[in-house]
Amino acid sequence: MSLVSVIIPCYKQALYLSEAINSVLSQTYTNWECIIVNDGSPDNTEDVALAFSEKDTRIKYLNKANGGLADARNAGINISNGKYILPLDADDKISSVYLEKAIAILDTRTDVKVVFGNGEYFGDKTDKMELWYFRDDILEYDISHFLTSNFIYCSSLYRRTDYNQTNGYNTNMKHGWEDWDFWLSILKNGGKVYKLLDICFYYRFNANSMLQSLTHEKKIYLYNQMYQNHKELYNGIFESPINLYIENLSLIRQLNLIRNSRSYRLAQLALLNPFKKKNKTV
Repeated sequence: MSLVSVIIPCYKQALYLSEAINSVLSQTYTNWECIIVNDGSPDNTEDVALAFSEKDTRIKYLNKANGGLADARNAGINISNGKYILPLDADDKISSVYLEKAIAILDTRTDVKVVFGNGEYFGDKTDKMELWYFRDDILEYDISHFLTSNFIYCSSLYRRTDYNQTNGYNTNMKHGWEDWDFWLSILKNGGKVYKLLDICFYYRFNANSMLQSLTHEKKIYLYNQMYQNHKELYNGIFESPINLYIENLSLIRQLNLIRNSRSYRLAQLALLNPFKKKNKTV
């Protein structure tokens, strides 16, 4: 059985850490190590982590100065021994069959680089993660689509050897999206993404989380940083920014012409008229 390293960075998430660790302990696949990385957390992360490590030698603890999520993941991976890597945020959970089913794919499919499955929200929102509910197991992976939108969640399984071919999780992704940036690094030279149909991942939806509170300015920063990190990849697929800007202006003008046209206004009146309240005479 191939060893898999589950990496759990923790910063101010001690309240949820036990749930994440217990989801690893419940795995049907037993050849794993779990590395809990205390990223300089001011809460009782250390107490929770050490309590688990004393009960199960597969659970290891690393304490480091705060450096952010990307830096914490890299630190955990650097001391890991597994053939495969599974990142897991301290406030999320994985299903009991996830490792077993994902490792079975990577053990037999050399053309596959990343494995993930269906996911569900829990916490402030309980629902399917529609973005990741694909019907097919082998995705029609198109790097040009992936450059503009992320469709792989952070807790996906991959090989340590593929991680070693990258610079790891990029610490310049200060406000998030470091997992998306990493997927570009690991897949830019080819490789398939395999989608399990099982529920494999449970994402804690917190209305006050870092990702949910991303401002427009921070998103612009992250998009620009993604471009800087993968400039050759973006430039090799997209046209020049000037051409894209001109094309966008043209589309806006066409849309405005349609909205200002007589036929468009008449159509709006026809659609809205039945719903307008009529004055009643008493």
